[in-house]
Amino acid sequence: MVKCPGQDMRYWKAEDIFEVVCSSCGNVIEFWKDEPFRMCPSCQKEVRNPRIDLGCAKWCKFAEECLGKKNSLANPLIESIKHKLLEIDGVEENIVRYASLLSDNIEEVNEDDTAFRKIEALLDIVVEECSIKLSQEFFEGLNLELELHNRLCKRFVL
Repeated sequence: MVKCPGQDMRYWKAEDIFEVVCSSCGNVIEFWKDEPFRMCPSCQKEVRNPRIDLGCAKWCKFAEECLGKKNSLANPLIESIKHKLLEIDGVEENIVRYASLLSDNIEEVNEDDTAFRKIEALLDIVVEECSIKLSQEFFEGLNLELELHNRLCKRFVL
């Protein structure tokens, strides 16, 4: 399959590969524009890509085909969260789809942590891109395990 120009590295510019300083230890980490996060080799903390860019993946209806859709350990839960997000005024379907594609690419470490990290990535992107705030009520009715519910509320509820 031929890649679209937005994802084909032959069309990337020099600024699509850049360095970010780890906020925990100050180590310099190299990022590529399509990497959602990297683990700092110095302190082992997760460092998010402040300039994530998947080009047309935000709006293209073929993004799932192009980037690939991986099966997620948290898939039924992610689907429930996506549905609930789309009920919020100001949340755009293309942003939820884009966030879902990114969250599916998070490396699976262990089931509990992977589920949290995938959901966190999905919510991070939607909250930032759509400028919304989540309330405690958002997480009610999702049938989350208590620990996961508490971690997500701690992370997203002000």
